[in-house]
Amino acid sequence: MLVLTGQGAPVYGILHRSRAMTGQSDFFRLQFRGYAQAEGHEWQPFTGDDAHFHATQNCAWVRVDHPSRSVTFGPRGGITASEAFHGTGLATYLFGLTISWVKGIYPDYTVNPGLITLSSTVTEEERLQRNAFYASRGFNLSGRMQTNAAPCFFRIRSTSS
Repeated sequence: MLVLTGQGAPVYGILHRSRAMTGQSDFFRLQFRGYAQAEGHEWQPFTGDDAHFHATQNCAWVRVDHPSRSVTFGPRGGITASEAFHGTGLATYLFGLTISWVKGIYPDYTVNPGLITLSSTVTEEERLQRNAFYASRGFNLSGRMQTNAAPCFFRIRSTSS
């Protein structure tokens, strides 16, 4: 069970973790689905898409390639939260957990460039928060990351720099 706060009202959901391993690769995925949300003094269960796990929204994954000693974060289009979970920090939370997982198990693997999903209405404060989030986790930001241009690529900092 995971509790998020969106617009002051708590949102309860279920966080599902899964992992698959072969000799060539390792795959770790997190998926979130809504369970219930407070509306006034009543709890309303989530229905429809927000009550189900998805492969493209409300999820994050990392694929580890052992022969190349590299990792790729996904989904390809970036981690996005469905409309019901916007403003709760869900996408950042999921990405942070996948980063922590891969750094804990494969700290010496390189990170393949990936896309970062950006809203067309990113404010200067949101842009600075986003940049600080990536920098605090060891990512260098491409030149396009410094502006509101999208899509943007990222790469992990070398441990020797």
